[in-house]
Amino acid sequence: MKNTTMKKCKKIAASMLLLMALMLNSFASQAQGCAFPDRTFPSANSMYKINSMLDFAGLQVNMTLNFTGISGGQNAPVNINDQLILNCTATVAGSVDVIGMGVIPVNAPATFTVRIKKTGQIGNQETFETEMTALDITGGTLPPGTMIRESPMFPSNGTATMNVSGGSGYMVNSFFDVFTELTVDGGQNWIPASTAAPMTMSCASGVIPTLSEWGLIIFGLLLLGVGVYYIMRRKQMMTA
Repeated sequence: MKNTTMKKCKKIAASMLLLMALMLNSFASQAQGCAFPDRTFPSANSMYKINSMLDFAGLQVNMTLNFTGISGGQNAPVNINDQLILNCTATVAGSVDVIGMGVIPVNAPATFTVRIKKTGQIGNQETFETEMTALDITGGTLPPGTMIRESPMFPSNGTATMNVSGGSGYMVNSFFDVFTELTVDGGQNWIPASTAAPMTMSCASGVIPTLSEWGLIIFGLLLLGVGVYYIMRRKQMMTA
């Protein structure tokens, strides 16, 4: 009888651990975002990343760029259909790996323009339509004449969400699909990439990604279940 009870407890604990792993994976995949103190978009504490293999007229380029030190953000629109045009600056670090030709280290200033429009709100969660209407990366460690820009031919659209985080601050998630162009002759000829490069927001140093309140509640219940199992197991071992 005791062995049967022990087996049942083990099965329950294993099921709880599996459910915990699935739930954590689900919350991670939902990209809950990063916690920021206010509704400034883009936040000075945010970081955007591009990590894509792109085709520039047959030239294969692995572009890895991190945008930090962002300035120019403003309080996001409060009313639905309101929008803002934001002129921002950032520092870009990373590399441009031209396959078969070599790696170009990147540490350069960037300017970019973003349009953000509030499109909806359900409860505490606000949704926004975004578009990067301009991006220019030049100077720094880039070779003379080499520049990267957002394509004027295609819209680089994106989305953003903001959710009140535990009553203090906001949990923000944002991305853009950026169509880029590359020049090596000072802008006389621009080569467009055949596809967009996902530009995703991640947490800069000191900003901690968080689960939603429901995620924390479920996580706590699962931990409680595992704790109950081990208490029952300990009692059975002591009475055996």
